[in-house]
Amino acid sequence: MIQKTVLSFNLKKSEETITARSGLTLFSEFLHALKLPSIVNSSMPKTLSNHGFDAWDYVHPTLLTLYGGGETIADTREIRDDEALKEICKIKTVPSESALGDWLRRMGDRNGISCIKKINKHMLHDILRRKNVKEIVLINDPSLIKAEKRDAKMTYEGYKGYRPAMIIIQELGLIAHYEFRDGNDNGRKLDFFKEVFDVLPSTVKVKLVLMDAEFYDGAIFSLLIEKKIDFAIAVAKDEAVMESINQIGPNEWKQCKDKDGVGLDKEYAETVHVMNTCPKAFRMIVLRWKDPKNPQAYCYHAMATNIESCSAQQVIWTYNSRSCGENDIKELKNGFGMHRLPCGDFKANACCN
Repeated sequence: MIQKTVLSFNLKKSEETITARSGLTLFSEFLHALKLPSIVNSSMPKTLSNHGFDAWDYVHPTLLTLYGGGETIADTREIRDDEALKEICKIKTVPSESALGDWLRRMGDRNGISCIKKINKHMLHDILRRKNVKEIVLINDPSLIKAEKRDAKMTYEGYKGYRPAMIIIQELGLIAHYEFRDGNDNGRKLDFFKEVFDVLPSTVKVKLVLMDAEFYDGAIFSLLIEKKIDFAIAVAKDEAVMESINQIGPNEWKQCKDKDGVGLDKEYAETVHVMNTCPKAFRMIVLRWKDPKNPQAYCYHAMATNIESCSAQQVIWTYNSRSCGENDIKELKNGFGMHRLPCGDFKANACCN
């Protein structure tokens, strides 16, 4: 015989304020633990009115909105209407949507972006100091943000959007340098790369650079050689590169293996290559595999490196570790809402991003 147990509950109405966004409080506490409110208020341009809001009054709800899944400035109303969340997060007031939009555009037109770069540099130095980091590996991975904005430009993927440039510290998954760009902007490589060394503290040494073909540039190679930094950079397969690859003999190709010694369906070989814009020759390690569309042909991927202490196979493993940058970018986009562009203005979105 099955005995049934009946449970009874007494329900009462509560006058306490509650929130469905309690998870945002942890993010807010994280921001306060980094002392970001005082850093933002002291770094960003001051309001011209005695009755105006501080910079943190704009930045805080915007960060919470993006982190919480909001997509436009209008979504800040969710923060504005949540009394419990505002109380826990110590938010006294949330500017109106029009005020927030005007402030972002003003920051973009004034020196707001340069101030944000200073804030990022301050935070970067603080984190590296706390972690006691002395040597780092720099990696990059191209990223696109699809956006139907009026000023968005066509990307190489065939849709309109933006193409932010970023360089990541591999050991920490931390972005060392970032620049918001139009979808068709692929310039300023050398200057952007030089800025990385300007933002890093002098106590931190860059021991290795792993980059995609975007940074296959003789001037960047010369800079890294001058600074005595090892690098492995993907090669842009131009006519001169393909000529060098075609000169590799059939007996020079070896089976590529993973770190566990398991054979892969790829082969590798190496040769020496030189660029007109870089006075010093470098190792070029080439991977090839059967073209799935044409079994009689090969697909090729090559990387340029000045690393002499490792075998070609070890250089391939080292370069492949760059793929972890994809996860860092996904975390930035999906975890912190950076794939959402809440404004219609390029400079305002640059401030948000």
